[in-house]
Amino acid sequence: MTLPEIHAELLKDSEEIQSSLDHKIDLFGSAVLKSRRYPVERRYTITSKKRRNTFYANFSAYKRSHWKRPYFTLYCIYSRPEGLYCAHLNRTYRRTIVFPPHFFSRYRERVIQDSSLSTEDLIHLFCSRTHLISFHMMPTELQKQMRSWNGYPKDEELQFVAVCPDGVLFGQRTGDVTLAKTIVTLSMLYEDQLPLYNQLHERYTLRVREYFCKEEAEHIFSLTRT
Repeated sequence: MTLPEIHAELLKDSEEIQSSLDHKIDLFGSAVLKSRRYPVERRYTITSKKRRNTFYANFSAYKRSHWKRPYFTLYCIYSRPEGLYCAHLNRTYRRTIVFPPHFFSRYRERVIQDSSLSTEDLIHLFCSRTHLISFHMMPTELQKQMRSWNGYPKDEELQFVAVCPDGVLFGQRTGDVTLAKTIVTLSMLYEDQLPLYNQLHERYTLRVREYFCKEEAEHIFSLTRT
């Protein structure tokens, strides 16, 4: 299947699982109301009936009042001959970010540095730490600058850049689908590359503060690896 076909299928399935997702929202709301400690975090599994795609919903509530409208991210893990893929689905903007096996190989090697985790557990770890991914288009001049970065794939024409708690992501976009190709950690950057990273991180910080409440934004910032 092509990336646009995968995107279209996941959107259809996300509509199909809505009643199950509503049930998980109610279930999580009950857990929040019963809890005496915050944040409350849960991960629920939902499988679509027709195509049997497995979705995961990561929920978080940082105070009791969040029980009605909790924050959650929705993603799907699916297998192809080359390995496990992960697709983050943004239903509001009807967009998908796909993370291929190569991305998670680099994530394991450069970020986690732990060979004992299964690939599926590695994907769940990444998704639990990544609340917001906002890709930005790279102008030609920015692409030239980033080609000097350690870990940047020199033989590819990458179009987008994003910052997450674990580093900098690079990818390509096809229609409403972004393919995240690789990740570069902060520790891999040279001193003269830090000003550019700081600019990207500042944009990311503003985006997080716009989207999340103060408590969750501070939690997301606390995840940043230095």
